[in-house]
Amino acid sequence: MTEKTNELWHWLAINGASCAASALPLPDTLRVIPTPEQLIGYRKREAQLAAQRLILTAPIEAVERYMQTLPPKIAAGEIAYIRPQTPEPPTTGQTMWIASPDAKSAENLKTEFEKKGNQSWDGSHRSLTNG
Repeated sequence: MTEKTNELWHWLAINGASCAASALPLPDTLRVIPTPEQLIGYRKREAQLAAQRLILTAPIEAVERYMQTLPPKIAAGEIAYIRPQTPEPPTTGQTMWIASPDAKSAENLKTEFEKKGNQSWDGSHRSLTNG
């Protein structure tokens, strides 16, 4: 995992065959629901979207080659990388991106959200205002 910084990154959340892109740059204290297998942060939106296109459309061999190029870029601080400890199974629902000052705040938000009613973080939610 990349050392935590105060920088904003354009994130990809990779979970199985799914590869979701954050619409806005977010800090590395973000929380993503469902929790993906990997998060890769790019400094530029163009690089994020190019990587997403490659991951979603290229033959698996090309994706594997691309993924093998990442460790030196991570070590150099060119991209950010997070491998969550407890990824959730891939879903067909939406990906929720939560910007938080720290990981604990994001977890507290998840707990409060689940206490309030009929929704869960399983990817089936549609909005935070469902009542």
